[in-house]
Amino acid sequence: MSSSNRDKIMAMTICSDYIESFPDNKIWITRKFGKRDSYLAGLGQEKYCKAVRVKLSDDYTAFVEDKWEMKDDEISVIKEYLEELFERHHLEEGAEL
Repeated sequence: MSSSNRDKIMAMTICSDYIESFPDNKIWITRKFGKRDSYLAGLGQEKYCKAVRVKLSDDYTAFVEDKWEMKDDEISVIKEYLEELFERHHLEEGAEL
């Protein structure tokens, strides 16, 4: 399986797991190629509010939107959960962090 296919499968799995826990949110994951972030996968309805950026590694970033702008305590919970999902699924794919 090519690296880009593994990236997309991993990103979609993380998005799916995230939406199960936070069904009213929107999430999308990107991977950095050079200086640009490229979209890998996403789920959820557009919320038209400021997205929270969660850096998962040097190359991967998740963006999350809720109905309203999130408070700091909510952001902390989401960041921790996404970091846990990323670590679990990234390691499952046999990739290095």
